[in-house]
Amino acid sequence: NYAYGVEFLELTNGNGKEINATLGQINEVGYHGNVVMSKWPIVETKVTRLHELYEHLYKSKGTGQDAGERRLGGRMAMYTRTRMAKDRDILVVAMHGHGGSKTNKLQKDARTICADIKSFSNITAVFVGGDMAGVLADTLRNSCNMLPLNETNTFRGKRAANTWRVECPNGEKPRARFERGDWLVAGGAIASKEDSIKTIHPFRKVPDNKYECISDHSMIEFTAVFGGDSSTLAAREQAN
Repeated sequence: NYAYGVEFLELTNGNGKEINATLGQINEVGYHGNVVMSKWPIVETKVTRLHELYEHLYKSKGTGQDAGERRLGGRMAMYTRTRMAKDRDILVVAMHGHGGSKTNKLQKDARTICADIKSFSNITAVFVGGDMAGVLADTLRNSCNMLPLNETNTFRGKRAANTWRVECPNGEKPRARFERGDWLVAGGAIASKEDSIKTIHPFRKVPDNKYECISDHSMIEFTAVFGGDSSTLAAREQAN
């Protein structure tokens, strides 16, 4: 079972580096979005658009990592009610925040998501995962009573550690470069199982002893234990 929401339409073949690497090729679809996959039925889905970015994403960037890139659309949050059993619905929210935005706009996005979550009735637990700036995740924790970040992201000293961007250059062994703002936070009648949290680098080995990266984002995995029940849920979240 899955639900997919379109975030924006790619108007170019990516940034300058990607455009040069795909000269002569056509991006036939170009949809960029968020998805939730579940072993249980998805019975309700809703998409909320976050703060407006239409002009910013549409305008071609002249410098930086996004140079040459143009998009039509904006960031979003997608809500899926997943029915694990009778009288047990969980709400899974896949979202993508805009890390380059100002703090007040990201805080507003978090409050919007919080209000949306509260509009769903009869929910046992909530999982919110995605590529988001730390301020957005922190606001979710404070405004929506989500689990403390150290419960669902590894901690480094007093700071929650981000996941990493993964690359397989020329088929070489995967390596992690700069940090990613990927978070998985949760709320409701659950607790994370001790020592269950780990980061998974998505790659596979291919012929000739080479490697292939399946995504440039790592995944976060943790096991949640529902209150009053010994059943567990292994929740994997891949941002983007």
